[in-house]
Parts: sequence; C-alpha cells; structure tokens
Amino acid sequence: MANLAQALQSSERVAYRFVVHGHTGAKGRPEYNRQLSQQRADAVRDFLAQHGVESFFLFPSDKGVSQLANPGKPFAAENRRVRIVNLD
Repeated sequence: MANLAQALQSSERVAYRFVVHGHTGAKGRPEYNRQLSQQRADAVRDFLAQHGVESFFLFPSDKGVSQLANPGKPFAAENRRVRIVNLD
C-alpha cells in the first residue's frame, strides 16, 4: 500500500478522484458485513492519508457482500478485500 500511496501522490493524479470500496465475504449478517466493509475502506483511506495522499480525493464506500470476487465460493478469502476505482 505504500507503493499505492506514492503513486497517488503523483502530479499526474491531481485531476482524478477515487472511490475506496470495502468488501466482505458472505459469512456473517448483512448489517455486520456492511459495517466491516466500511471499516476496511476507511482504514485504507486513513493509511493513504497518513502516507501523504490528500484524503479529499478518496471516497470510502461499503459494498459488503454485494460484489463477491469469487461468487462460486462466497466464504473465500479473496472476497474480503478493498478495491480502489478511478471515478474520472
């Protein structure tokens, strides 16, 4: 993530905004998963901000279990992740 922070500080990035999507697996109640995915997104945003990225370019978002990376295995570890998506 330090490499990502460095890349997001590039002068080429100044025109872009990013959403930080937190995701979870299917284990647990939907309310808990939404809260957990928001905490993941917030943690990544906070890490990036602590490493020099201006946080007003980063918009954390909770996806919960709504977009599984591996829908065939809803409890798989790869479903528990954070994605950063360019909004522009």
